[in-house]
Order: sequence, then C-alpha cells, then structure tokens
Amino acid sequence: MGITSITEILKQDFEWTDDDIKRKEASLPSLLYLKKEKISKKTDFYKPTFNLTQRDFIKMVKTLPAILSYSNKSVLEKAKFYQETFGLTQSEFNKTIKTYPTLLCLKNKSVKEKIDFYQGTFNLTREEANKMIKSQPSLLFLKKKNVLEKVNFYKDTFNLTQDQISKMIKSSPTLLGLNSENVLEKAKFYKETFDLSQDEFSKIFKSLPSILNLNDESVLQKTKFYKETFGLTQDEFNKMLKISPSLLCYANEGLKNKKEIFDKIKLSKDDIIKNPSMLATPSKGFIFKYMLLYVAFGNKKFLDKKFWSMTSERKFWARYSQMNQTDKMRPDDVFLGEKNFQKKYGVESIKLMEKFPITKEVVEFVNSEYDKLTEINDDKKLEVKLEDLQKSAERGE
Repeated sequence: MGITSITEILKQDFEWTDDDIKRKEASLPSLLYLKKEKISKKTDFYKPTFNLTQRDFIKMVKTLPAILSYSNKSVLEKAKFYQETFGLTQSEFNKTIKTYPTLLCLKNKSVKEKIDFYQGTFNLTREEANKMIKSQPSLLFLKKKNVLEKVNFYKDTFNLTQDQISKMIKSSPTLLGLNSENVLEKAKFYKETFDLSQDEFSKIFKSLPSILNLNDESVLQKTKFYKETFGLTQDEFNKMLKISPSLLCYANEGLKNKKEIFDKIKLSKDDIIKNPSMLATPSKGFIFKYMLLYVAFGNKKFLDKKFWSMTSERKFWARYSQMNQTDKMRPDDVFLGEKNFQKKYGVESIKLMEKFPITKEVVEFVNSEYDKLTEINDDKKLEVKLEDLQKSAERGE
C-alpha cells in the first residue's frame, strides 16, 4: 500500500487532517505494508481490549500511529508488563494508556532502568518509585540528564538540600516536567502578589511544592474569596499564607461552612490569622473539639498551638480524661506526640479512647464547663475580674 492510500485511510477512518499527516510524516512508512482490512481489525482489537471509545482510539492513533503496526501479542505482553511492574489493575492501565499510548513503544529494560534511576536519585524504596511513576507516567519519558539538571535548578534557585528536593519530588513528581523559565515566572508572581521574600517563598515551596501547579487566576480568585469571607486585608492574608500555604487548596464551600462555625463560637478574625491551620480542620466535630480544648486550658491559649487541628476530638477527650486523673495534669500534655504521651502516661491512645469514649454525658459536661468558662473569661465586667484577681492574690493563689 502506498503513502497516498495510507493517508486516505487515516483521513477517512481516523479523522486526520493535512496538518496531522505533515506532523507525523516520518512515522507513516512503518504503516506501508498494512492492508486496510488489517487496520480495521486492529481497531476491533484495541477498543474492546482497553475499553476504548472510537474517539479514544482516534486520539491514540494521532499520538502514536505506529500502534496500528504492533502485533496483538506484543501489545498484550506490554500491558501485562506494566500491570505487574506498577501494580495496575486492568481498569487503571486502560485509563493510563488512553493518555500515554507511547508507553507501548518503550522497551521493558529501559523502563526498569528508569525506575532504578529515580529510586537511586531520590532515595526511594522500590514501592515509592513505582508509586511515583504510576501517578505520573510521563516520568518514564524524561531523559536522566534533564532530570538531574532540573534537580540542580531547584536546589540552587530555592536553596534546597538533596533530602528536601527528594521529599518534594516524591509528593509532587510533576515538578520534574516543569519548564525552568515558567517556574521562575510563577515564583515571581507569588512573591509580588503576596509580598514574599525569596526565602519566604522558598519556605512555602518546600512545604507545598504543588503550589507551582496552581493557575494564577484561580489563586487571585481564592485570595479575593478569603478577604471577602473573613474580612481580611491583603496584609492579613499574606501573613496567613506564610503560616499555612495550603490555604490556596481548600474548597470555597467548606470554607463558608467553617466561617459559620467560627461565628457560632465567636472566634475572632485575629484568632484565625494567628492560627490559619484551623481552616484545615474538618467541620464535623470542630465545635466540640474547640469547646473541649477551651475547657482543658481554661481559656483560648490552645489556639497558639500550631498543630492542635491535627488530632481528633476523640483522642483529645481521652487524653484530657486520663490527665484529669493525675495530680500533675498539664493541658499542654494533650499535644504530646504519641510516643512521648505513651511514655509519660503508659497508655496507648487507642486503648484510652476505648476507656473514655465520647458519650452524650460527655458532650453535656463539656457544654456546661465551656459555658461557665466563657462567662468568666468573656462576659464579666473589668472591675469584677479585677476583684477576683485581688481575692486570689489575698488567698495566695
């Protein structure tokens, strides 16, 4: 079959344009020996095997016309190799091959070598390397030299150590595919928009590398939403962003729900600015957790704890109950790390939560104690507070 016949089939059956023909001209000679009937049969093979629509297959052929010349056996063997190597289900592989049909033309040996390269370069376990490539198959197409150059670019530009960049790449492998000039432009956008120094942006980038993948316009819209919803100035939001850059990733609807909760417990704007990690806490159970911590500390000092939002209300209640049984109870102990808490109190949290579950009576107790404390702390007149302090001083308290 001549080139003319091939191009006619591609135009008729796969919706190729003259531009498509010109763009893939170098690939067409590999199809010359194919007969039209064989091309039709190839369509019948790919579509049911990988659960493709006609549109999916047309798109794949435009990306990699050579798949029309691959034997069915070799394609099935390649699919099996990827599934076994990366632990993919048939459905997962089907989805992957739609986006990356060029995976079918990579040699098994080169794929294994690339896995070894990422594993060694970023100090990954085999499982971690496979997971990273599974989430971002395009990593298999990057040249080793380019990857190393990109790593050095990030390290030099943002003052990163090898351990830091390895951790960042593991969580956000798309960093390796970004254009260096675009990265610098994105960094400039964040620094100018949020009044960040180079060091401040580098710190944010370390904690949230995916920030480079956010669209500039969506970032500006999200900033506007925060300012309008919580009554923030630009400087106030800038301060919050430096503490908790993940603010840019929260859904607006969830934030609206959180604002309603904050209003119910009369949480001030200053409290939110000081500890924006509260915005990351799930709405469910938030009020009870807040009230419990207020009871444990006797005031709002717990809001200064940057990690208070990371522990469940069930664990808080269990720890508070355990500490209440000791003579040396310190509210700060509720924030101890798991190992330190076990060492100090000799009880595992899971056993503690079974011993001190949250019941209706518990909720009633916390509500009652919270109401008493807020009345003392917030609603008393200044002269009454001073009188109480004087009495305490006279008693030597």
